[in-house]
Amino acid sequence: MEEDKNYINMIHGDLARASQVQSGMPENVGVMNIKTANRTILEASQKPTPRSLWDCFWYEGELSCLFADSNVGKSILAVQIADRIAQTDNVLYLDFELSEKQFQLRYTNEHGNLYSFPERLYRVSLDCDSLLDANFEEAIIGSIEQMALQTGGKSQMKEDKLRVLSGRTVLLFPDADGYSEWKQRAESMTYCKAIVSDLLEKHATPKQKADHIDIADWIIFQIQEGKLMSTANHLVEAEKILQQMIEKNPVLQKLIDELDLVLVDASHIASDDKSPP
Repeated sequence: MEEDKNYINMIHGDLARASQVQSGMPENVGVMNIKTANRTILEASQKPTPRSLWDCFWYEGELSCLFADSNVGKSILAVQIADRIAQTDNVLYLDFELSEKQFQLRYTNEHGNLYSFPERLYRVSLDCDSLLDANFEEAIIGSIEQMALQTGGKSQMKEDKLRVLSGRTVLLFPDADGYSEWKQRAESMTYCKAIVSDLLEKHATPKQKADHIDIADWIIFQIQEGKLMSTANHLVEAEKILQQMIEKNPVLQKLIDELDLVLVDASHIASDDKSPP
């Protein structure tokens, strides 16, 4: 019944669009979209209801602006909001005002105790040296878009936001509940080649998917359960194996240098006697 209702609404939307065109009212003028209020409601009814991020004031996919007079606590409130959202979602807090020391002092009490934020809250600051040889506005906007893509921002998987990655191949690790959506969007991309990992789609439990875990959460879970050795220990062992292989065939080192290769794994390389093949 619900599916039939959706089809009916889609038909009504198409009829409203055709009626608008027939009446001479354009659908687009410059960067503006024009549609009737009724058509807006019909089309919006086909989309899922956004998830609440912070009480009833901010929902997923929305742009919210916080404004007030100077020195009344906007930055502190913004961090409090970020602190709350970071309990369940990754949050990038772009701080272009305070130095790291100022930030630390603000969140240290009179007894010298440091406040502990959720691990999902990341503070982003400017790399001033990198800005010297770049267009400031393009560098800022481009960096924000890349951060959103690389850290799981579903709303950023849009063609017009991927120009900065033009001609590149990007490996994406969506949250446990986002594979299907990201896969569908990636297949239609033209500016860059996007490869969407299905690691979490295949291995995350139903509860982990409901909790919207990301790749970092999953790796931590694997380490805690003893199913995955830590990266540091893994690479130490891998480096030993690689060194043994180079000693046996020095040409391998030249190949690594010429192609600028990076060691990431050594699983199943060594034989039973622990010597390289």
